[in-house]
Amino acid sequence: MKKLILMTSALTLVGGTAFAASHAGGEIDLSAEVSVTYGDWDARAGGEGFDFTTSLTAALEGTSGGVTYGGSVTVENADSVDLDIIYFSGGFGKFSFARDEWDVIADEVGDLRYEGEFGQFSVAFTADSDDATDDGVDEEWLAEFGYAGAGFNLGLTTDSDSLTELSADVEVGNFTIGASADTDEAWGVFVATDLGGINTKVTYDVDAAGMDVTGLEIGGSTGDVTWELTANTDDETTADISVAFGDASVTIAHDSTNVGGTGDDAENVLMFEYGMNNLTFHVNLNDADE
Repeated sequence: MKKLILMTSALTLVGGTAFAASHAGGEIDLSAEVSVTYGDWDARAGGEGFDFTTSLTAALEGTSGGVTYGGSVTVENADSVDLDIIYFSGGFGKFSFARDEWDVIADEVGDLRYEGEFGQFSVAFTADSDDATDDGVDEEWLAEFGYAGAGFNLGLTTDSDSLTELSADVEVGNFTIGASADTDEAWGVFVATDLGGINTKVTYDVDAAGMDVTGLEIGGSTGDVTWELTANTDDETTADISVAFGDASVTIAHDSTNVGGTGDDAENVLMFEYGMNNLTFHVNLNDADE
């Protein structure tokens, strides 16, 4: 039995530490993490075995002239350097820069983003720069506008593919009712409420081809137990339940569509986590024999 568990699981030990140092106008945080994993999770080459990873992150944050700025860099396994989000913000809003960070553009990932809130109005702009051709840069972008009123919200999005969507929601008693429609003739409506501590949402969506899907989302928490269930008429079902026991937690998850690619073809996943000080232990098993 012990051999079976090791052969079909991922057992991970993670240790980390951090410290900060101040400088004129800001602070530099250094954090490090090291982990060792045994198992065959996510189809490791050669089957089961050990995997070792290390990372060191240096993050800077400070304020100058009423402008807050920050950024970080992460070195993994001494051979990979990743620049994380670099940003500056103030009364004008927040500008952020990264590489493939914001997954809000259809079929693209944004490299820069602007966000601003001005009273009841909000605006966001995300752009991706992809040097896809030898003749120049292929740019994709998405602009978002919002207005928050007394008991209602309005939203408008438009992108570089000339797709525009208008959305709205309103509070009616204990219910929130919303709808959206775009220039591709796709539209949807939803009703959400809290039924005795259970968050409930019913959706109905019609895509540009006229195909309709009805969905249900419910979830809640009681003490140390949290759970969530989603299902729709496309036979896509997800469910998870998590129970905490002090410093430990156990989660059981099911996904009929394997959204997110957990493992290879796994639909059912069991996860155990235990943390103490700077150490965290993980054990993962799934029905793909990993």
